[in-house]
Amino acid sequence: MISQFEDVVAILKASSTSLVELAKMSKRDIFRFYNGCDLSGLDLTGQQLFGLNFDKADIRFSNLANAEYDPGAFNKSKIDSSQKWMVDEYEFSADDVISFLRDELLMFVKIRPGFIDYILPVSRMNYAQFSKAAGISTNALRKARNGEVVAIDTAQAIFFKFKQIFANLDDPADRATSKNIDHPCCMLVIGGQNGEFERVSPSRVERLLEIRRYRLTQRGGHRASDFRDTALYLSYFEEEYSLWEAGQLSGDAEEF
Repeated sequence: MISQFEDVVAILKASSTSLVELAKMSKRDIFRFYNGCDLSGLDLTGQQLFGLNFDKADIRFSNLANAEYDPGAFNKSKIDSSQKWMVDEYEFSADDVISFLRDELLMFVKIRPGFIDYILPVSRMNYAQFSKAAGISTNALRKARNGEVVAIDTAQAIFFKFKQIFANLDDPADRATSKNIDHPCCMLVIGGQNGEFERVSPSRVERLLEIRRYRLTQRGGHRASDFRDTALYLSYFEEEYSLWEAGQLSGDAEEF
């Protein structure tokens, strides 16, 4: 406890304004050090922020002009309207994809173009070797590398294999590169049946799963593992679920 207190005092007394240097002084995992922190109203002009993740951090009204950072580092931050240029549409991390309930909801994935090419060298494998190790086709890996739509089980296989490899890295540079897999680097999409794919936000995914759980209660005896729903199908019950959620729907919903 005393050691941790001394670390805090050292950070408070530090003359450096570098977020990376201050995080290193904490002797903690610098990647997650600023998660959820209030960093609003700071002058971070020109800072090198590589290796830092800012999920749920409040950076509103902070000046990040000419700052450099990893793609996706600020995608889950609280931002103001003038900071939208700092984020893109890739809102899901590798862990989000790996843990996704693919047997419950039909979903597809787009991985940020170039992302796999950036982290693959850490594996010390070429594309053919990695495809074999991950249990996917080289064509599926090519599509994922190029940011094309792939099945979620393909994306899960890719990220699971990367996670396995990254768990045993010794080289500091390799470890730093591998951390990028924990930034938001994917988008989940729906559709594709002779139509356009549509991006789905994290809040929308959770909403669809809530509607699904509600529908399961109306199907006595059915388990979540018995079948998989589509987003389009579940959207038909959105109004019904909203009424039930608001306590304005009594009795059982209409059976199938």
